[in-house]
Amino acid sequence: MDISKEVYGINEQYHINYANMILLHDSRTNKNTRCVPTLSSPHYGDGNNRYESGYQWFPGKVNVVFNEGLFSGMRKHQVELSYCYSEDELGNLAFDDNEALEMEITFYNYNPDTMDEIYEADCGYSYIDTSSDFDYFTNQPSEYLDTSFGDSDCEVNFCVGVDDATNLEPGVNYYFRARFDGNERQGYPNDGRFRVTAQRGYRFIGHGEWSVFAEEHDPIRSLGISEDMNWVSESAYDIWQWNFNSDTDFVS
Repeated sequence: MDISKEVYGINEQYHINYANMILLHDSRTNKNTRCVPTLSSPHYGDGNNRYESGYQWFPGKVNVVFNEGLFSGMRKHQVELSYCYSEDELGNLAFDDNEALEMEITFYNYNPDTMDEIYEADCGYSYIDTSSDFDYFTNQPSEYLDTSFGDSDCEVNFCVGVDDATNLEPGVNYYFRARFDGNERQGYPNDGRFRVTAQRGYRFIGHGEWSVFAEEHDPIRSLGISEDMNWVSESAYDIWQWNFNSDTDFVS
């Protein structure tokens, strides 16, 4: 039994406003720590660290499918990410009325084009090219295409987020899919490597990609890889499907 979950509940730690300050209160120690809001981290969320408190807020089932082929006469790399929430998992996410979710796939792109110096053994090129126009499709409610603002060229990210998690329903298979200009395999050890992450966020002023911020005290979770790994060991060039099950797989 998780004692903290039994005693403190989902609000084991939370934000409070006091004298024009934002404080993080920890119920276990009864101590407050001052938060310092910035433009990229306004600390407007609840301040919970739900997963560490025993409340899994990300979907327990995630699937990614890779497909290379001709689409409308043009060769493309297609990537589809799908997930399904249980009732308990969704309740742990959509606890407040401003909760947001970002399920993201990130591709390895550390190579001579993005770094001044790199060993050949560490090189790899992304499976997809997001610098060109691409179409995406999704059945997610309240969806938005996440921006690449602030992203490193060494990692190529693709995410269609949900800015109002209360519109999600348990037992529904949600997905987002896109077709990109694909990079030819370059023959480096890390070509096509990837990871899948889940981020709990919150809306702050408005809706859409510029209104969602990461929950500062609930870290982004890497699914299916251990803490000593940054990337899935397989390459998107070599497998057509990747699956995550929270009952059996690592979360870091």
